[in-house]
Amino acid sequence: MFIRHTSSIKSKDVEEAASQLQEPERKLFKTLVGVGLIYYDNEKNSWIVVTGKT
Repeated sequence: MFIRHTSSIKSKDVEEAASQLQEPERKLFKTLVGVGLIYYDNEKNSWIVVTGKT
């Protein structure tokens, strides 16, 4: 659910994107962005969560 919801956010601004999530997801999102496990892909126009499948 988190990955699907995160990838549907179209804003590339971290704060704006985080504001579209519930509090627990917001904290996780910001932490994962900070360590590089979530990034915004300009070509796909969405946030990408790095997983073992990525």
